Amino acid sequence: MLFRSRIETDPAFALEKTDEITAALGGMAIDVPLQVRVRAGPTAELDLGERPSSVERELHFVLLHAIHHYAMMAEALRARGLAVPEGLGVAPATRGHRLRTAG
Repeated sequence: MLFRSRIETDPAFALEKTDEITAALGGMAIDVPLQVRVRAGPTAELDLGERPSSVERELHFVLLHAIHHYAMMAEALRARGLAVPEGLGVAPATRGHRLRTAG
């Protein structure tokens, strides 16, 4: 049986948790340097050591990774003939390129 958490099944709860995270990040200094441990491989079995980063850089990665997942969801919806909001899953750089090159 597939386990689904409350955050996946209860939109009001998910929005509440999103608001809590947003509030916590609002007071955080995001430009503080930090070290992150890098793991790779299908099961993160390769430890590539620590690399310099920042909270801002890590949040940017999370944002772009979420957009990547939105793009996969958009394609799955389109394959089923469902409507998809314009721009769902389109990276900011792609959106900017399209605006600059639109004729």
